[in-house]
Amino acid sequence: MDSRDGNRQLRDAGKVSFLIAALCLILSCARSLPDFPQLDLGRFQPEIRKAVEQQADHAKANPRDANQVLQLGMVLQAHDQFQAAAQCYSRAYSLGSKRFETPYFWGQALASMGDYRGAAERLRQALAIRPRSLPARLKLAEVLRESGESASSAELYRQVLNETPENATAHYGLGRSLDGADAITEFGKALALFPRYGAAQFALATAYRKIGETKKAQEALADYERDKTLVPPLDDPEMAAVRALDLSATGLLSQAADLEKEGRLAEALERHNRAIAMDPKLVDAYVNLISLYGRLQRDFEAEQAYHQAIALDPNRAEAYYNFGVFCFERQRLGDAKTAFEAAVGLNPRHAEALHNCAVISEREGKWEQAAALYHRALGIKPSYPLAHFHLGRLYANQKRYALAIQEFERSLEPAGPETPTYLYALAATNARAGARSRAVELMRQARTQAFARGQTALAASIDHDLAALAR
Repeated sequence: MDSRDGNRQLRDAGKVSFLIAALCLILSCARSLPDFPQLDLGRFQPEIRKAVEQQADHAKANPRDANQVLQLGMVLQAHDQFQAAAQCYSRAYSLGSKRFETPYFWGQALASMGDYRGAAERLRQALAIRPRSLPARLKLAEVLRESGESASSAELYRQVLNETPENATAHYGLGRSLDGADAITEFGKALALFPRYGAAQFALATAYRKIGETKKAQEALADYERDKTLVPPLDDPEMAAVRALDLSATGLLSQAADLEKEGRLAEALERHNRAIAMDPKLVDAYVNLISLYGRLQRDFEAEQAYHQAIALDPNRAEAYYNFGVFCFERQRLGDAKTAFEAAVGLNPRHAEALHNCAVISEREGKWEQAAALYHRALGIKPSYPLAHFHLGRLYANQKRYALAIQEFERSLEPAGPETPTYLYALAATNARAGARSRAVELMRQARTQAFARGQTALAASIDHDLAALAR
């Protein structure tokens, strides 16, 4: 046989061997893919079962499509099926490990199951893809603490706070990694930034109780029942996408709240109605509908929602408060006052209801009563710019300029959309008190901030007063 034929045969045999090896590798990879989870669909409500079935069918029809498998995991995670979701994320990760969402969702699901070490591993994988992700860093810090790595957790929280010192979640998390006065300081910072942070209220009370400060512990818990589910907002589009898939009654209410904040009132109303169809005794839905119908100018339905809410739970302070706001906006001051007083009767530390009672008392000419109510509200919620502003305006109208200036200065923190207006009021009061140069300085600051926020009408008013002061 010609040597060239022998070489050709060897080359051909080598190609066959390579193809066989490659085929075996492909088949081996296919066999090694994690299985789809076994789903017990009978436990779901019909609307939820339909959504899960549809996505499961899509994923199983495309078993090597990482996106379809990921979507199935998200639907399952949205409905608290964390173990099944984790199986989907494991499969999706095997199909493609370069996508941030896969290990991030996987880590979140494992954390919800209590597998904190596994969650930490997956979150680190996510951060390797997107190192600056704030939600992933905060979650990693949380699970590190839960897995007993308090020092690493604290260090990560401190890194976040070095970059974003006004992050209430990071202050709370750091406080949980500390003890004594240091923990109390961090919880206090968290609550100063987000006063209705239920978990921080509870943690602060626990920290006070440990050092024997029983009274302070009780004060910290005064609003806990009202605020226990509230957390600071976090820009986390990935987990927002998961929550958007939650078709449970509480999930629909959460979606409705987000839609209402965005001004999508009709869509928010649709979510509320779907939630009530699933659970007709869902008090929170009726409490929310008082405000939502009011914003939609559907007054009859707003009153119906109020009566339904208090019929289901006559001790729900927020139902009376929301109805008070509804009545106040329609100049039904007597009804508003009755509702706000009912809210305060059920929750004596309801700072917003006390503030609104003060506003009504001021309109009635009961200035001393109004001042006392403003002070009560501020005693409960010291960082309450609107209450400081209204109390300052009341003092300014009484020509008690020193007190007015003090309150207007306190209205400037924390800063918000109304800060230029509060600065303007502080400037005007300084002018009335004879501090002309200080008034000009403050008006210029107010004008700069007004323009920065696009508040051109306010800026024009400030320009008019600046011109008058210059004469």
